[in-house]
Amino acid sequence: MLSKTADLLAKIRWWLLLALVVAAPFHAFLITWMKSADFFGGGANAGALFLISGWREIFVILICVLVFAEFLMKRYSPLTPHPSPLFDSLDFLILLYFALSLIWFFIQPNTTQWLWGFRYDVLPFSFLFFVRRAKWEKVSKLVWAALISATVVLIFGFFQSTILPQNFLENFGYAPYSGEYTPGVAVASCQYLEHTQTVCRAVSTFGGPTRYGTYLLLIIGLLLPYIFSSWKFRKFALALLALVVLNIFLTYSRSIWIGTSLAAFATFFIARARTKCSLRTIGLGVIAIFTAILITGTALVFSNIDLKTVLIRASSTSAHAQLFKEGTQKLIAQPLGYGLGTAGPASVHFEKFLPENWYLQIGLEIGIAGLVIFLGILFLLFKNLLKPARADTDAKKLGLFFALFGIAIAGLFTHSFEETTTVLILFGFIGIFSNLQVKPAIDKK
Repeated sequence: MLSKTADLLAKIRWWLLLALVVAAPFHAFLITWMKSADFFGGGANAGALFLISGWREIFVILICVLVFAEFLMKRYSPLTPHPSPLFDSLDFLILLYFALSLIWFFIQPNTTQWLWGFRYDVLPFSFLFFVRRAKWEKVSKLVWAALISATVVLIFGFFQSTILPQNFLENFGYAPYSGEYTPGVAVASCQYLEHTQTVCRAVSTFGGPTRYGTYLLLIIGLLLPYIFSSWKFRKFALALLALVVLNIFLTYSRSIWIGTSLAAFATFFIARARTKCSLRTIGLGVIAIFTAILITGTALVFSNIDLKTVLIRASSTSAHAQLFKEGTQKLIAQPLGYGLGTAGPASVHFEKFLPENWYLQIGLEIGIAGLVIFLGILFLLFKNLLKPARADTDAKKLGLFFALFGIAIAGLFTHSFEETTTVLILFGFIGIFSNLQVKPAIDKK
């Protein structure tokens, strides 16, 4: 009886993860639309909208609870003896990071601020901790679902930033102004490229260009295994890759451009050494990327956009440098940190401070010790993703390495880990392919 119940829980958590993978990329768009349409009638029903706004976090917590319950049932069922749970150095660092964050819960006077910080800084790692402790069936279907959902997002992102009217998103509740996100105010319908009033940066269904850019890095990571294989639909994968690269360019996010370039550089040499991929495959990939860049370059020429506007952006660069300097000074003054939610995206709901560097943000919130642990977790994740495995699993882990590496590099210049959709899906797949108990059934349909 316990075994059958555990199997039922496994099916439920699989469907929850599928829903997360498919629907999460549309979260910002749908929530903005629902708020503008007063979907719940406001007033007494505002709580229902708030609950729906946190559906991704609710799904993640439910998956974690189901994994834990399933583990207990299998472990203590006499019919299904279960080995002792494996516990490695990555688990140790995640638990240590969680414990250090938990200390601030008892120190900080504002519990709500701590919860906001926990959402961005700790919840993704907690999700990873539980996901890698379960056996996941039909993983190929999860990846396919993510790519199909991404295709819709990519097409819309291209049209939103090029062909559609600049006020198109205002029809769905987006704000007519162009500025940074402010709590309680709708996302801007057109986030202009600096010093222009004609170029809308690509945001698609996300809340901003950089947020969208991190998702695009994730999609490249999911595509790479199909590009480096003899898959019969590889041409479709290459076409989708070209569309992703085109969208990356149209975000005009320099941090995402740098992250993509360095991730591609690192992954190329690793793939070349491991898979001995043919020059034909590499050539097709280069052609796909070149085509996307050529199309974008042509559009820039016809739009009369100064290249300096795209690359230099003096005011933006100086602002980043100033915020980084202020953040460094604050960290030196208080090396133990200021508490969760006191810096970065969570801080916009309180006393806003954006150091424009994810690692500096972690140091400001949890202290230098927390930053060291965070870097240790990233190092072990990279090491795990590059660890040799089955041939089919190897390629998928290498793709996830690309995504994580690109986002980590972008984090040097912005708050790249702030996009909940990207990070939760990424860590979900990393957890599946770094399973502790059994090898994931990635080929089972």
